[in-house]
Amino acid sequence: MVGSGMPAALHYFDIATRQPDTTNVDSATAATLFRIYGQMATIYEQQDMHQEDIERLWENRHKRLAK
Repeated sequence: MVGSGMPAALHYFDIATRQPDTTNVDSATAATLFRIYGQMATIYEQQDMHQEDIERLWENRHKRLAK
């Protein structure tokens, strides 16, 4: 945790997104965002959240088709 009470990755994500040049792939901000999204993807995959999302999408699709 950092001083603001949020996890460090979210803190740095917040800092990076406030920078003016987030679209320039050569900028330090873009590199920071790349690392943050990479960490988020790893956690998302480790928690098996992608599978839960796929299952939810299929459930919702079947419900819509049943109407």
